[in-house]
Amino acid sequence: MVCCADGSVVPDVKRCCRVDSNAVPRNRLNSVFVTRGLGTPLRSRVYTRQMRPIRVSLAVVVGLALMAAPATPKGGVRAIADGPVRLDTASGEKLRVTWKLVDAEGHPFSASGIYLQVSRCGRKPLLVSARELSHGRFTARFTVPRGGIRKLMVGLEGWRTFKGRTERADAIFNFVPALGRRCG
Repeated sequence: MVCCADGSVVPDVKRCCRVDSNAVPRNRLNSVFVTRGLGTPLRSRVYTRQMRPIRVSLAVVVGLALMAAPATPKGGVRAIADGPVRLDTASGEKLRVTWKLVDAEGHPFSASGIYLQVSRCGRKPLLVSARELSHGRFTARFTVPRGGIRKLMVGLEGWRTFKGRTERADAIFNFVPALGRRCG
């Protein structure tokens, strides 16, 4: 048995919620004051039905915001040379550098767009594309520039878009220990 808002008792909730032609229209939330059993209000079902579209909209907005968030930097990634690298190699000679990339926990780090950045004495850096040998292991071969090598670092091509403008935003990983020398 169900007690209706008008005080009548009926066997089914559907019979209690009949339309009264003299009733003043009310919003959906306040239109149902039916109680079931020991006073459990059906009002919560109406509230849930009205809040469902709001929750879905909120979930969509949060999801879009998370997708639009910029990528986090590759923190803790470092390059480790597989063997000795001769930075004093004469200009014009070929030099091959092999290294592995590892994250902060020591796990191999792999990505496309990896290159070797060769800082030259008195000139802008030379970017040499790297080839992946295995997961997290790379190699690059280049001709030593005139003036010699000052420093070697590993780069990862990246892009960012800010205020409608897209620009290059590469991540640079240092060798551990650092591969560099003074120019002179």
